[in-house]
Amino acid sequence: MYLLRLEWLKIRSYRLFQVISILFMLLLPLCFLIGKMMGDLPKIFGDINDFYMFPRVWSGLGYAANWLSFICFGFLGVLLFTNEVSYRTLRQNVITGISRRDFLVSKVLMIFAISVAATLYYIACALFIGYTNTAYVFASRVTEGGDYALRFLLQCFGYMSIAFLFGVLTRRSGSGIFLYFIYGLFGERIIRYFLHSYILGKKLGISYINAIHYYPINALSDLLPAPVSNMTKMTTDNNMQLYLSFTEATVCSVIFIILAYAISALVLNKRDL
Repeated sequence: MYLLRLEWLKIRSYRLFQVISILFMLLLPLCFLIGKMMGDLPKIFGDINDFYMFPRVWSGLGYAANWLSFICFGFLGVLLFTNEVSYRTLRQNVITGISRRDFLVSKVLMIFAISVAATLYYIACALFIGYTNTAYVFASRVTEGGDYALRFLLQCFGYMSIAFLFGVLTRRSGSGIFLYFIYGLFGERIIRYFLHSYILGKKLGISYINAIHYYPINALSDLLPAPVSNMTKMTTDNNMQLYLSFTEATVCSVIFIILAYAISALVLNKRDL
């Protein structure tokens, strides 16, 4: 609790943290509700009104939150470390007796606390939208999609953990944020195609179908896939699965989160502060 309180004292008055938090709280319900005004969806999605009723409100809101959490919590994940370097608080903390291990633990605790707070807000939005749009509310329908809250929690924690690693590697806010978004939006796709399609497929003749999904950002994104029934079981004409299953996405996400903090710990222990 001491480490967590120390982290909170550092960021509570940080203006960008406040702006990002407010933007997330405003945009999450707003973006989702705006979708209701866009008219009919493709047939594979079904009736758009279903997304605002239990139990599909969980998956619909989760899918909308996917992009927001990638952007908002990516920013925060990088800044949680780079601000320590910019304001020289990392070196000061170590001088005053906080070990590098405790420093990393404090960051993990704060990232988890922010993820929990975001998840509670996600639950509140889902309940409000669901109750106001569902004609007949039954407890079984409300809780049917409740597992999406745990998915969202893991996704927020994962995005911030990967972003934190970029902050540790670069030590600069601009560079860390730039590389995080470049990797998440383009880099991972390029690596997946080049490695699996060109090297493994064309050069070595090894099948790469479905293996392209087992990458950090893709695994985290597949925790909250497009809200289509049985989407994780759908395949293309060449039998390539479109999404990881929930179990696969969860296991991959946990592994990459552990790796992110293991690499961060290694870099912090070896690098001069």
